[in-house]
Amino acid sequence: MVFPMLVILLLGFLSQESFANNFLTQTDEVKSVSLGGTVTISATGSSNIGSSLSWYLQKPGETPKLLIYYTSKPDRALRSGSQHTLSISDLQAVDAGDYYCVGYHGSEVFTQ
Repeated sequence: MVFPMLVILLLGFLSQESFANNFLTQTDEVKSVSLGGTVTISATGSSNIGSSLSWYLQKPGETPKLLIYYTSKPDRALRSGSQHTLSISDLQAVDAGDYYCVGYHGSEVFTQ
């Protein structure tokens, strides 16, 4: 009975190990931009994210709001290799808040 348990534990360890190479890093912490200006927010992710990256805006005391789903707006969300960029032009006061990106790596693995 010990052998099947070892196999299950080993498979669990191997699947955990394969997900360890998934990453997503937002490089910008704080940006100040004048009204009417343009701001770009960048993130770098592992290659298996591809275009499976979504952007969210969260304002104080509110839940995050989905802005772009899987780079559905190519005029605002760009991808070049592992580099992802969100661009907001004609910045208004309503655009202030915390911006997050979430990447989907497959097999129900997400990073934020």
